Amino acid sequence: IDQAVKCAINDQVLVSKARNVAWNNFSQYVMFDNFKKMIDGKSKPVVIKQKRRVGFCLDYCAMGGVTRNLITLMERESSEIEWTGIVIQSDGAFDIDTAKKIKNHCQIFCPKDSPKFKGLVTVSPNCYVSLAERSDFVKIWGVLEKDEYLAAADWDSTVVLTVAHGPGEWTKRSIDISLCYGKRHLFMSVSEHEKKFFPERFREHVHVIFNGVDENRCLPQVSRTQMREQLNIPQDAIVLVFMGRFLLADKNCTLLSEAVGLLGDNYYTVFVGTGPDEKKIIQSAELHCKNNYRILPRIECVGDILNASDVLVVASKVEGGPLTTCEAFFARCPVISTNVGFLPIFEAKYGDLAYHLPDNPTPQDLADQVLRLDEYDLTERAYRVAKVEFNQERYARDFEDIILNGEVIDVS
Repeated sequence: IDQAVKCAINDQVLVSKARNVAWNNFSQYVMFDNFKKMIDGKSKPVVIKQKRRVGFCLDYCAMGGVTRNLITLMERESSEIEWTGIVIQSDGAFDIDTAKKIKNHCQIFCPKDSPKFKGLVTVSPNCYVSLAERSDFVKIWGVLEKDEYLAAADWDSTVVLTVAHGPGEWTKRSIDISLCYGKRHLFMSVSEHEKKFFPERFREHVHVIFNGVDENRCLPQVSRTQMREQLNIPQDAIVLVFMGRFLLADKNCTLLSEAVGLLGDNYYTVFVGTGPDEKKIIQSAELHCKNNYRILPRIECVGDILNASDVLVVASKVEGGPLTTCEAFFARCPVISTNVGFLPIFEAKYGDLAYHLPDNPTPQDLADQVLRLDEYDLTERAYRVAKVEFNQERYARDFEDIILNGEVIDVS
């Protein structure tokens, strides 16, 4: 009985305290008094922090450097950014695995339907209009011609992200088209070199943000021996690998097969990717390499193919990143490259990171560099640089900082 009395007294005390708290904080009189103070300027309203809403307009949903970087951004949960969706122009080079990864974070839209979409894309003629309405920033990239669906949106209502990365003239055309939409633009580039593709009056306003890489993609899932067995390549062969879009004019892909033809029977080349010039690449490989070549589609774990290869070759005339070089650095795969993208900047800072090709290299230039691979090892230095300059966290932070604090330019 004594215990019950004590509990009852305690309950009464708690009830009394609760009533006092409610009266002092939640009564209609307190609410009115607080509202009057706010109107009179004697107190400040509580500001709820809103995320920046960011969307994307791309040419395709293909697995390339742009979409890999996009997925890298999205897979890092951001407290500052909300992804509002991706609109693609068409079904060109549509990659189902890439679409599935993007769908983990936002919707994909297209104004026209296609059987390639397999239910992964929402089709709506007004998708550009709705994306502009619900976004604070929209990146327009890879659009090379004016588009009637794109033109229907009110781009003045948002900030357009105009970005430079990729092959030179292609990037310049993409920038020119992006500048046709909206008055307010935020300029970004994946290297200092790419700034030159912007109109001169805007170049000083371009924010440089180097590519970021998901290092897990660069770690092999199978051994070098197993991968070579899958490719039917001898264990003692020297393998040159190209990864990227099959574009002869920009990437100079056939240089690998021509060099292998000079080097001899113990040398192989592997081409990883897709693109409009695939047939020409196969024809060149058949002509110069006999059976010493392999063509692979996009591969999710790039670490497997890089671990099974002896050198990545980048013979491009111009590059933005390039992302494949970053991935090779993480995978500790040697790189032979023309002096493109970020290499001039970071080699001035850190020393040699790749074996160099001259501008417009010949097959003999590449063959000579392949024969020098054993002279000195650059992979450990390149790996350390990649950990600092191309890590996923740094990339995401830099992107967030530009969205939150970047200089928006009126281009009207």
